[in-house]
Amino acid sequence: MNVGFLISLVLLILQGSSFVAGQSPAAPGKTKWRIAVLMWHESPNDIAALDGLKRGLKAMGMGEGLVELRAKGNKVKAKKLLVQAKKKGVDLFVALGTKSAQIIQAWEKKIPIVFTAVTNPVLSRITSSWTGSKKNIAGNSNWLDRKEMLRAFRLALPSLKNLLVLKSPGNSVSSAEISEARKAMKALPNLMLTELEIRDARTVGKTLGKNLAGVDAIWIPIDFPLYQEAALSQIVQEAGRERIPIFSSTLRCAGRGAIVVSAVDYQLLGLKASALVRDILVHGVNPGSIPIGRMKSFRLFVDLGAARRINLKLPFELILGAHRLFGAEVKK
Repeated sequence: MNVGFLISLVLLILQGSSFVAGQSPAAPGKTKWRIAVLMWHESPNDIAALDGLKRGLKAMGMGEGLVELRAKGNKVKAKKLLVQAKKKGVDLFVALGTKSAQIIQAWEKKIPIVFTAVTNPVLSRITSSWTGSKKNIAGNSNWLDRKEMLRAFRLALPSLKNLLVLKSPGNSVSSAEISEARKAMKALPNLMLTELEIRDARTVGKTLGKNLAGVDAIWIPIDFPLYQEAALSQIVQEAGRERIPIFSSTLRCAGRGAIVVSAVDYQLLGLKASALVRDILVHGVNPGSIPIGRMKSFRLFVDLGAARRINLKLPFELILGAHRLFGAEVKK
């Protein structure tokens, strides 16, 4: 199904399910709510999720009281913003991304919390179960079927045996991705995953260059320091020098050197979060009873230009299955 059509359909559904004043079991007669959304950092994924959240709340007439709290990667600032928002009165907190959810979940035990764009809330200790938190928090995961992701990587490179995954120290998001990938690999014969910890993203090229022996491909997971422009350009340069393909599960790498990117639609995740906000505030649903949502599909981005630069011929099946192609026209 076309993603744009799906988003439009969800918006129509949300708009059609707008509340009627006085019908809310949670707050009879209440027509306005104050919602505070915490962004840990300005990642493209979180920005897209925020856009989807805003569009969903607007469609339901609930966007007027939305307050954005931008922590800029600073934990002290994040807590200060949360305290200030709570003093002014908050009906519900929204957490965008794993770090935001971890911070709010540890800090607030009564006010309802909705999270989205969290890779694995169980491994990240945001909730103890996928069936529901039994606490004041609910949400959606950007969980991706790692088996299908790895199959897409191998479709691009049938000879793939040793996949090198990059990660920064203590990153719970990429750690969760890697853990899930290892489980999925049990169904994929002759595939080995090697981890390379990048302690300093500023010198990722130098570190990578020393560890490429026997590597068939590189995987860049959702690891914020590693997909920033400076670090990513170093990875692309080193991989290109050895003609090693780059695969990724973060949208930021699409069209920036990764040959195949397998990712979920974060705007759609934001829309799903807005539906949870409505269910909790308008319909009075207990957050702890709501199962953690998972995306049932992913988007595939293929860069033909990046493949040409390392003389890799991609199968027609992969190209046909792509949601978006980069480098389709050869520059003269």
